[in-house]
Amino acid sequence: MEGKVGRRPAVSMRIESTDTESLLVDWLNELIYLHTVGRWVLVSGRIHIESGTRLVAALEGEQFDSRRHHVRQEVKAATFHGLRITQVAGVWSADVVFDL
Repeated sequence: MEGKVGRRPAVSMRIESTDTESLLVDWLNELIYLHTVGRWVLVSGRIHIESGTRLVAALEGEQFDSRRHHVRQEVKAATFHGLRITQVAGVWSADVVFDL
């Protein structure tokens, strides 16, 4: 996403899944849905994960404005293909494959 994005309170969400991998994929797909259907451009937020299966987030951003925001490639979905979540020295990282 090119162009400066405003940092206003935009979206609050609560997601619950069966495991950490499903939680990540569900959350990413919810973000994609918010952009595609809700026309939100999200830039930051506070995210809290409870016990690996519940996520609560307060996200900042603004509504998509084609005069200021330019999409290079639409993302259709996050997938489980090749999904890997690891924690090393207290730092979490994930490998995720997206459908374009």
